[in-house]
Amino acid sequence: MALGNFCVSIAITVVDENTETFAQASRGARRVRRRSGRIRGITRIALLLVAYFCVPLTARGVTGPPPQVCILYPEVGEPYARITNEILAGIEERLDASKPCTFALPDKVGTEVVRGWLSRHSADLVITLGRLATQVFEMSGSRLPHVIGALDISPETRPNASGISLAVDPRVMFEHLKKIAPRVKRVFLVSEPGHDRWLVEHAMYEAPAYELELRVEPAANAMEGAERYGQFVRTAEPHSDAIWVTLNNAIIDDQSLLPYLIEQAWYRKIIVVSNTLEHARWGVLFATYPNNRALGLRLAEMALRLAEHPGKALGIRPLEDIKVAPNHRIMNHLGLPVGKVGMFEILYD
Repeated sequence: MALGNFCVSIAITVVDENTETFAQASRGARRVRRRSGRIRGITRIALLLVAYFCVPLTARGVTGPPPQVCILYPEVGEPYARITNEILAGIEERLDASKPCTFALPDKVGTEVVRGWLSRHSADLVITLGRLATQVFEMSGSRLPHVIGALDISPETRPNASGISLAVDPRVMFEHLKKIAPRVKRVFLVSEPGHDRWLVEHAMYEAPAYELELRVEPAANAMEGAERYGQFVRTAEPHSDAIWVTLNNAIIDDQSLLPYLIEQAWYRKIIVVSNTLEHARWGVLFATYPNNRALGLRLAEMALRLAEHPGKALGIRPLEDIKVAPNHRIMNHLGLPVGKVGMFEILYD
């Protein structure tokens, strides 16, 4: 019997049983009471059969095979290989049922090699880690759904993409700033309008929840960035103002700006925080760095969502999964409490 006819047959049975119940009610309330329990039981069973056999499989949690996810990432040595392996571990943990395939790309790899590899593995969706893997895949001409990770990207630079940027979520940044330096009331930020607008909008939205005032100045290049940051460090108020240094290398020169910024901040007791781990060793109050395994889990989750609607990009999300590395010497210099430094995995002194 066809499934549709079977569903109709069950439904008719339910109606007939209930009709019989009402008919018998007119012959005598005593007989209805004797059979009402039995009739209700039959009705419930029939309705359950209708629900099970007539509802689509996906609505019952029964789905087809999981998508075949393939991961492209650069072939690198330590310490970067450890970072990549931690991200891969997070992805593979979430995609365990689908057993994702991986390809470590050498520096010079042709797009035809990547296309052939994806074809041989019957890829349904691709995750790329880092600049090389992302560029090679985009140049390959593949139309497979694509999630980008481990790269400083923005909705401005990739408006129709899906991925997680290395740009730190302002909400998470403000949360850690207030925990470590609770007296901060104002945050200074330099941004590149063509790259950082989304981050600035997000920061403006989140700042009031942490009782923070956000002051943003635009910069088109590293020279303008140095001027803006120099002005900040010269006019900021000790203890209550903080300067946030993002990952945007187009407006931040590590070799010239950071030493000057850190030196002036030390003399004036100005708080400087950064999204580059190395800066914590140089002398900022704290720096953030990705929680790589958690990032992998989140990339895998995004890939699974994209697989459900492959024609609809999910957009670029900021990095929420971070760890914090404070500088113990700077905390002491600024008079900040250091009793909880044991909670951090990395602590510079």
